[in-house]
Amino acid sequence: MSGRLQLLRWFRSSLRNPRAMALPMTVIFCALMSLMVYYMTRSRIEQKRQNLTQFSALQAHFMAQGAVQQALLKFRILPNEAFSATAVARGLCPFYVAPEGATPATGAGKTQDPLDQFVSDVNSDSTLGIPLSFTGAEFAAWHMEIAKCKALTSFTSGTEKVNVVSIEAVGMVPIWVKNHLTGDWESSLFKDVVTKTVEIRRGI
Repeated sequence: MSGRLQLLRWFRSSLRNPRAMALPMTVIFCALMSLMVYYMTRSRIEQKRQNLTQFSALQAHFMAQGAVQQALLKFRILPNEAFSATAVARGLCPFYVAPEGATPATGAGKTQDPLDQFVSDVNSDSTLGIPLSFTGAEFAAWHMEIAKCKALTSFTSGTEKVNVVSIEAVGMVPIWVKNHLTGDWESSLFKDVVTKTVEIRRGI
């Protein structure tokens, strides 16, 4: 009880003498400023991490888009080979002409190997594909490739035979990720997948 009385007396005397409140107000102000600086710093660090993640996501996305564009270019340059590979992937003879409006059934002798071989060099590997135009140690882990190429269906449209193909491309770029268990920053790969459906046509 005496402690409360002493505190009350001190508070009343402080109100009469403003100088006595200077030290407590200074301490409170410093504490509030420190707390505000802490949360502002933490917010900026978190925002920077999110920006880096979004930037890496964009880089990986456009790497995958690059692989798609390379595949489309190869389909355009080698249309006959592309059509034959997709036809064999469905077990059809490349020279077979389905009736107008009909979708031929998948043949028993279908094999994916020719189509896989056709797109096997659509990647950024320096020996097996088309290397990236930008070089350097910071780009060593950057990679793009066609992860999957699948023949979906075939049909005849007017004077053309059409094979529909699904392309799945992958782009990869390095990214630093914080390990929440150890608190250390570790190098990892950010991957993005882009899928595109393409029609490969051949005249009858």
